[in-house]
Amino acid sequence: MKLDEFAFLNQQLAGMLRAGIPLEGSLRELSRTMRRGKLRGELELLQKDLTDGMPLAQAVERRNLPQLYVRLTQAGVAGGDLPSVLILLADYYSRLGGIMNRLKGLMVYPLIVLVAAFGVSILITVLYQSLILGIFEADLIAAAPQLLRYPGLWLPSLVLGGAILVWTLVMATPRLRHWARWKLPGFREASMAQIAGAASLLLRTGATVQGALALLQKTENNSPAGREMTRWLDLHRQGEAKWTHFTADSRVFPPLFIWLVAQGGEDLAMGFQRAADIYNARSAQKIDILLYSALPISVLLVAGVIVGQMYPVMKAIGNVFSMLGL
Repeated sequence: MKLDEFAFLNQQLAGMLRAGIPLEGSLRELSRTMRRGKLRGELELLQKDLTDGMPLAQAVERRNLPQLYVRLTQAGVAGGDLPSVLILLADYYSRLGGIMNRLKGLMVYPLIVLVAAFGVSILITVLYQSLILGIFEADLIAAAPQLLRYPGLWLPSLVLGGAILVWTLVMATPRLRHWARWKLPGFREASMAQIAGAASLLLRTGATVQGALALLQKTENNSPAGREMTRWLDLHRQGEAKWTHFTADSRVFPPLFIWLVAQGGEDLAMGFQRAADIYNARSAQKIDILLYSALPISVLLVAGVIVGQMYPVMKAIGNVFSMLGL
């Protein structure tokens, strides 16, 4: 699902509802303007359920939509102010979409650099093997097989191939991806901004602290943050109702995050929103720094591969020619 498209959709939907257009008609007309895809299919099914007389709170729960969206939509229906909730959701998903677009660039760019360096390394290996076999095709010297087995020739390709495999495995495995998301700079701050923004929305629409944490823990699943929120919920159920008490000694969320939320006092929704704003800005700054430094690092990496492979092999070939008296 494209988050920026989802945000724009909710913004338009809220405007139509405030203008007095029925929800079923709004969904039908908005769906027609969208490209074929998963989101359009879900909205068409939602519109069909509503047309058949199913209540929105029940219909939205049947659709494959984010749990946060389902929960807040139901809260908007219960509170009688669905357009306002949709505006809040549009703002949330718009911010989240901006963060995710930056993170995707940060995930894809290193992979492109690694693949390019791997390709250069393989090319150098093939060229040198062809050169060595061409020079020693008459078996004039027994050193040719040793040159082909020389670590400096194939080791860079092996290391780069392993790095590509590890990076792909991390991105493709949910458990590893969750772990990396809470360990890598930029990703970690983005994850905290996402959680803080979602918690603020839930609390502003009437959710309790325990209910908000339970939903967020469910969405985080087996990530480090999910396990941390499980601990928070256990402490909260045991009577530690104050935010600074049940979040003390957090192993995942830094003291700054805890402090920012606590500054909201009794209004934890305001505190979470402050934390979301701060960590959104910190994430954008770190991602920009990493992206700006990626180009010179990639140039140095490719140059290092070329020099690292050429120097030992050229030196070995020079030694062979010295042995031949050339």
